[in-house]
Amino acid sequence: MALALLIFALGTPALRAAATEDFLVQVWDVDSGLPHSTVSSIAQTPDGYLWVGTLFGGLARFDGVRFVNFNPGNTPELRSIEIQKLLVDSQGTLWVGTVNGALTSYRDGRFRFERQNFEMPQAWLGGVVSSETNSVVISSFAGWLLRGLHTGGTNRWTTLQLPDAGFKSSACADPQGVIWYRTEDNHLGQVRSNQCVRVPNPPGLRGRQINALITDAAGRLWVGTDKELARWDGTRFVDMTPTNGEPDLTVNQICACPDGTLWVWSNLGFRKYQDQQWVARVESWDGEGPRLL
Repeated sequence: MALALLIFALGTPALRAAATEDFLVQVWDVDSGLPHSTVSSIAQTPDGYLWVGTLFGGLARFDGVRFVNFNPGNTPELRSIEIQKLLVDSQGTLWVGTVNGALTSYRDGRFRFERQNFEMPQAWLGGVVSSETNSVVISSFAGWLLRGLHTGGTNRWTTLQLPDAGFKSSACADPQGVIWYRTEDNHLGQVRSNQCVRVPNPPGLRGRQINALITDAAGRLWVGTDKELARWDGTRFVDMTPTNGEPDLTVNQICACPDGTLWVWSNLGFRKYQDQQWVARVESWDGEGPRLL
């Protein structure tokens, strides 16, 4: 089944007049300029452009009106039309991963071919772990850490394979720069000076099964366990489970929003978290959306 790109325009001036409610839903497909109907990944860079990766049509940049398409024919730095993942780091760099294991970056109006790894799906991109002006760490689908160090106008890359990480293992950096990851058996590990160590009894946690691990918009480290939602304070985990809900919470997944709120999927549903309170709940998936508690 062909997929189309759905753009949710929230308060966009050019589209506000056409919206009768809080947002406008519009479908963009190949007839609108999208290079292929199967969208594999979407990301937005700080300049406001929306970037769309497609499975068989390469990369597209969308300004709200039209698509500009990039592929190996007009952009040699892209080594494949099969886009696997798009990521944007805190420095504003767009990272483009392809199905064949190639990595390309885009910054300051220029594409750069970065590296090639033919070990798939292990080398497929996962997420940005950390980024600074001269370095970046990206996780892979298999839990590897891809480190890029910017020297002499190019990036030098090294790969660290975490010995006890599995497919889709989470990896995040805390405010002190320590990289944490979730092991294959749902425990915590740390990377310090390229050495991987397990953390068998994380201080402050009641739960022992780590189901989710993220950093929020402020760079703070959060974990979801079989007992609680907790945040790292630099020395220990602090229980941040909402006080207006059940005391024991099985967290399955966490999603951080730019405004500092979290969406938490637990054994009791999908809810919005703010300041140690549940503030909204998804009652259904029929288009009604979250309802305020």
